[in-house]
Amino acid sequence: MAGLFFLAAVALPRKTSTLKGQGSPEILPGSRVLLDAHNCYPYHGKWSDRIERALGSGVPLAIEQDLFWYTDKQSGKSWSILSHGKPVSGNEPTLRTYFFERIRPIIERGLRDGNHGGWPLLSLSLYFKSNEPEHDAAVWALLGEYESW
Repeated sequence: MAGLFFLAAVALPRKTSTLKGQGSPEILPGSRVLLDAHNCYPYHGKWSDRIERALGSGVPLAIEQDLFWYTDKQSGKSWSILSHGKPVSGNEPTLRTYFFERIRPIIERGLRDGNHGGWPLLSLSLYFKSNEPEHDAAVWALLGEYESW
């Protein structure tokens, strides 16, 4: 069932131009994804419906999520949040709650229906806004929880 959900930093087709200088059909706008939902997460408590608006455009769809490693000063506990960067409060949504659990019904319906023609349904781009080994490990573990998709 591989291929329903695609995680990528960059994905380029083998052929990017034709002899006439035009882009090849597989990379022209609208030929693979209907929308690239860049920065598709709330900012400072605003625009919390961004993922709903993106998903409302239909699939296949590309979604970018920016990840920041937050450490609570009182407890010392750290976790990954969706944020473009500082300032952060720790109340920002997580990749699990804002993205994975929201797309669960779409992915599970796609798996159940088994129509491979439109796969991957969603392409996820992760942009790490901080560079801690613990952050990498936490996100890797989270991705493993959804590996069956």
